[in-house]
Amino acid sequence: FLGTRLTLNDVEDTTLLAGVILDLDQEERVFSVEFERRLNDSLSLEIEGQVFDNIDENDLLNGFARDSFIEIRLSWYF
Repeated sequence: FLGTRLTLNDVEDTTLLAGVILDLDQEERVFSVEFERRLNDSLSLEIEGQVFDNIDENDLLNGFARDSFIEIRLSWYF
């Protein structure tokens, strides 16, 4: 597993969280990313994604092999 968190400590409260799980024997990979930022006082943007890559059909992760996703969320606060 390799991961990082970046928090810019800026007015927009920008954060990034990213990681990857590597299986060096089977060459399987799971990527994960989360990003969040305020665009103004009442609007924020969030992006979240997870990708399963090269998952073997006999592996325990095979049940998740088709569960890759990217979600983009725009939130308005009033």
